[in-house]
Amino acid sequence: NGALIDGGPNSLVAGTNNGVPGQFLFPVRNGTVLLASVCAAGDNASTTTSAVCGPNRAYNQGIFYTPVNPFTLTVRENTTITAPAGADAILVMPTAATAGAVPTASTTVNVVAGATITSADRAGIQIDNGTTGTGQGTVDTAGTITAATAGIVAQTNTGALRVTNTGGITAPFGVLGQSASATLSNGGTITAGNGNGQI
Repeated sequence: NGALIDGGPNSLVAGTNNGVPGQFLFPVRNGTVLLASVCAAGDNASTTTSAVCGPNRAYNQGIFYTPVNPFTLTVRENTTITAPAGADAILVMPTAATAGAVPTASTTVNVVAGATITSADRAGIQIDNGTTGTGQGTVDTAGTITAATAGIVAQTNTGALRVTNTGGITAPFGVLGQSASATLSNGGTITAGNGNGQI
């Protein structure tokens, strides 16, 4: 019906998912293109700088953002985020606006008390800057995280990582991280199957 051609209502040359007209970037993991699953209908997975999940909502396909700018995700009270099969419940993968460039965006994930995050196959929360990212990562959680691999996984490489837990994490590994510098503060409970609650 011509919707995607030049001048059409959804013209590809004028559209974007990263702020550059005509350019669409899609992250790939293990050969599979990852499609965004966002908190609100108006969110753009790449250009949104802050997102709020909830309150009082259930997300049964996980949450996934690919920010090109500094990004803050807040999970409000009485909100449940459940991962689909084989996926993390929350995945934030900072990207660069230009293909091949190094991602530099910093990411913050805040989970308030009364929120529940569950993944039967992977991590509860994952920040993944790839192998070259330089942005900082921060996770503050007062909620309940149950996961098959790790409660929180954060790969920030040369960017600093800070994780604060005042809630409950149950997973084989409480927190896993790869960073130039990392700080873990635990005022809650971390029940790790291997006895490891540290980064």
